Amino acid sequence: MMNELCSKFKISHHNYSPYRPKMNGVVEAANKNIKKIIQKMVVTYKDWHEMLPFALHGYRTSVCTLTGATPFSLVYGMEVVLPVEVEIPSMRVLMEAKLTEAEWVQRRIGERLVSLFIPSMARVDEGFVSDSLSQGSLL
Repeated sequence: MMNELCSKFKISHHNYSPYRPKMNGVVEAANKNIKKIIQKMVVTYKDWHEMLPFALHGYRTSVCTLTGATPFSLVYGMEVVLPVEVEIPSMRVLMEAKLTEAEWVQRRIGERLVSLFIPSMARVDEGFVSDSLSQGSLL
């Protein structure tokens, strides 16, 4: 099936053994970068083996200059959603959720107003009375 697909789209496809990275310059370059990351981690962290998944995540989500894409996107066909994007939605996540920019702004403003409004209501509920302002008062 793979051969038929490659011939249909006139793709020259070659299989290389993963045990001989010198046969493929891209694999060799990737291995060199991963070795550099590990070397820096060994110097910086005593427990580098516990930090290795985070370093590999950084490598997999950084854009490769040769392809213009991240290794993650080449494998899975989509960009990774970073943990911070789960809490703070990015425009890419919003586009996938099919929200318009105006809807996104409205939701963010609504969230902000609620976060500002709830503490002030708590103070009112506690019987907090603010100083009254009079003419000539400094603000």
